[in-house]
Amino acid sequence: MRQGMAVTCAVGMLVAMASCAPSAGAESVVGIRVSGGVTISWRGDPARGCVGACGASGSVTLRFDPGGGGALASLGPRGGVEPLFFLGSATGVARVRRDSGAPGFCVDRVDLEGLALAGSRPARRSRVAFDSLLGESVAGRCAGPMVADVAAALPSASVDARRLGRVGGTIRLGGTRAFAAEPFSGEVTSTLRLRVTPQRPDRGGSSQPGTPVPLTRVRDMEYRAVRWSGGVEVSFAGVPGPGCTLLDACGVTGQVGYTPDLAGASLDITYVGAGRHRRILDTYVDSGPGGTTTARLARSGAPDCVDAEVATPTFNSFMRRGSLRIALAPPGTEGSDVVRTRCPGPSESDVSNGAALAVAAVPTRAIGSPRLELRFRAGARFATFAYAGVRSVNLDVVLRRGALP
Repeated sequence: MRQGMAVTCAVGMLVAMASCAPSAGAESVVGIRVSGGVTISWRGDPARGCVGACGASGSVTLRFDPGGGGALASLGPRGGVEPLFFLGSATGVARVRRDSGAPGFCVDRVDLEGLALAGSRPARRSRVAFDSLLGESVAGRCAGPMVADVAAALPSASVDARRLGRVGGTIRLGGTRAFAAEPFSGEVTSTLRLRVTPQRPDRGGSSQPGTPVPLTRVRDMEYRAVRWSGGVEVSFAGVPGPGCTLLDACGVTGQVGYTPDLAGASLDITYVGAGRHRRILDTYVDSGPGGTTTARLARSGAPDCVDAEVATPTFNSFMRRGSLRIALAPPGTEGSDVVRTRCPGPSESDVSNGAALAVAAVPTRAIGSPRLELRFRAGARFATFAYAGVRSVNLDVVLRRGALP
């Protein structure tokens, strides 16, 4: 999935800090030290039509990885500097109180991955703000807003990026801002501080194992999605015991459905050779707009919680046993959680038992044909300490190849 230039470059910085620099100028590599945190508090807002969430209120304090990296890309003498700071992950514990029906409490761990601060490109100063926020819940498996709901209230700051690249400095991202989105309203309070230190660039060479492939032989082909049908369906219920008490899941039943929108989605394949002598070097999947996740959760004595959320999952591609495999929402990737919404309920990792939701396979001999068909199929029960249920994946995607080079 394409996360945008900011996160793509941020991940690459862990391997080679200079690889994302625009060709128009130079790049300064910096280290960062993170202190402080971000507290998000929310409540169901009757003025926003909070049916099913009116009795919910909660908060989470996010603490960030203490160390990170960054790059300050110069866009030329008059083009300003484009800063990018990779913060890595943030963790916290969400605590949510529910007053509808019989009162209850939900406590869950929150993990947000791939966080970055990116800046604009004015002549002298840049405003850095959180970039490429994904479809995750700030409340874990409890009732609460999505990260995108609070994005406008997350901290930002104006910085002199050129000076940071030369002598370093401190970026202060403190303050309190209100937000209101979907059924919730609340506040974001930040004490976040970034200490920026210029780093001496690594001028040493590197070598790659294996036999290099002459660039003149490398070719690319692109397949684009032209038709798709089906999706992901999950039904679940709270499991009696300590787990359902911790997540306020006792007596809960629910259904979640994900319907993809793959307009503009593509599969890019880099290869050498032709026909049966073709060798695949690399593959990349762009999932396009993503799709929509809908949820309905029922609890005795309380109104149903009904929600819909835009979700963009990751599709990972890899070669195995003579075929190209494409995994829908594999673990450890940065796409949206396609089964989480603002309602409480299990996570994607819960329903997939820690694996991909489904995997489609394409024989190597079929690659290069005008049309490919991907069939994602899975049907399995799942059980965690708080929820149990069934997931079903029935997704068909037809791809059409562009002109060969």
